[in-house]
Amino acid sequence: MSTDVLSRATPTRLLCRAGRWMLELTRLEAVDRDVYQPRLTRLEGSDSILAALRRSDEGQQLVSSAAQLMRGPRLDEDRAFEISEGDWVPSADHGQTAGPGGRHSVSDPNAVDDALRAVAELRAELAVLRASHARLRERVIALEASQSGLPQAQLRAPRGGRLQRRRSEPPPGAVPGFVEAERKPEPRAPAHVAFDATQASPPLAAAAPLAAFPEAAAAPPTFEELAKSLAGEQLPPVLALPSLPSVSECLATLMGSAPDLERRPEKPMSALDRPHGCKLLDDEGVERGIIIMDLRAAVLLGAALLALPRDEALRQLSENEPSEDALLAMAEICNNLTGPVNAVKGNAHVRSTALASVDVGSLRNPRARLDLTIEGGVLILAMY
Repeated sequence: MSTDVLSRATPTRLLCRAGRWMLELTRLEAVDRDVYQPRLTRLEGSDSILAALRRSDEGQQLVSSAAQLMRGPRLDEDRAFEISEGDWVPSADHGQTAGPGGRHSVSDPNAVDDALRAVAELRAELAVLRASHARLRERVIALEASQSGLPQAQLRAPRGGRLQRRRSEPPPGAVPGFVEAERKPEPRAPAHVAFDATQASPPLAAAAPLAAFPEAAAAPPTFEELAKSLAGEQLPPVLALPSLPSVSECLATLMGSAPDLERRPEKPMSALDRPHGCKLLDDEGVERGIIIMDLRAAVLLGAALLALPRDEALRQLSENEPSEDALLAMAEICNNLTGPVNAVKGNAHVRSTALASVDVGSLRNPRARLDLTIEGGVLILAMY
């Protein structure tokens, strides 16, 4: 799928709630390899709405129509408009029941968006769990084969029928006067197996002392023991870092123009201010690295992708109230930054997870990292 389709947000509805105008946009967001989920986002405020509409395919016509609608909103009711033939028309499915004061009540789009987000996250986690389970099962089978000395195809569950037989009981054919009709279908014991003499077997009692019955073989290790033994396996090869020009080119393709990027000396990640990050997982669900940044880089880059005014982004940053839309946009940027990583020859294919706040104290020490200053903030590509 082309990068412009993934990065472009398509306007879908123009809403007015008690005089406050909002624009709903739909963007495709990756939830798994070659799997994309429509994501609904919102912009609020006339300036932000008009700036976003100028970037859409139908551009000036939508901007002019939206500006005319927003000049004189009726404050006593909610309104909704959809795009039809390049113009805004009243929404046909807008609220049908009247609430207090004549205002129409509509279903909460935030609830729908939360449900879609939860489904997307569950699908991504399920894909990771399935891959991890399949890989762990293969390793357990291989370990069982190596410990038992059998080829993998000959592995079977332990059979305890004969081992549970009493040692003092001889096989049916060894007892004189044994009635044929009472013979059971159980096969004879091997000739080399010896039994202790008892009153039920006088011929054996007269014989010379026999060797003791061999001890039962040790029980196979439990699944928990096998899993613990696998914990000490070697780390996968470290992923090679992309070049600075490839990262800059990726951001320029996504955002229209590349922000200023500069490489900076490595500093402890604990120095990052309110860090956020996206983990990098390979096709088997193994964590191979992380894209981590401070809150300033996350908010300003996300706002730049959404074409939000810089003053609005700085306000969110100063008040420590980053908008959900800006953080979702930053997650999309991280998803696109996996492109330069995957393009490096010899690197395993990786994908990014959802953006979340990070406890840097719980992170592993990276074996390779690329530290960048961007929009006055810090962004780090770290590989384990």
